[in-house]
Amino acid sequence: MVLTRLKKRSEFLQAAASGVVAKSQTVIVQCLPVKKEDGAAEVRVGFTASKRVGNAVCRNRAKRRLRAWVDQHLNKKIPEDTVMSYDFVFIALRATGDAEFSKLSFDLEQSVKRCLQQVPC
Repeated sequence: MVLTRLKKRSEFLQAAASGVVAKSQTVIVQCLPVKKEDGAAEVRVGFTASKRVGNAVCRNRAKRRLRAWVDQHLNKKIPEDTVMSYDFVFIALRATGDAEFSKLSFDLEQSVKRCLQQVPC
């Protein structure tokens, strides 16, 4: 499954409007399921960190940590036989940059799992 990036603000807002959200101590994950007509499943991801996370150095570090986990693990969490495409938005919190990577990884894994459970079949 191919991972592509969300870049437009409207794409981030659509994911937020979907209502499929999972929150943890270190991250917020929003998910938008998209039914594709051609049947090709695709996963698009976006990352954001507001100024509440900290200065530019802290925000960039938090987003780098999220990207590292997503690049390594997200494909394994989505069922291979799915016909749905998904847009995920990962929102960094203040704790994202300072948390142990094992804690961050656990929170991300659980949040993605909860989002996928909320998606109507």
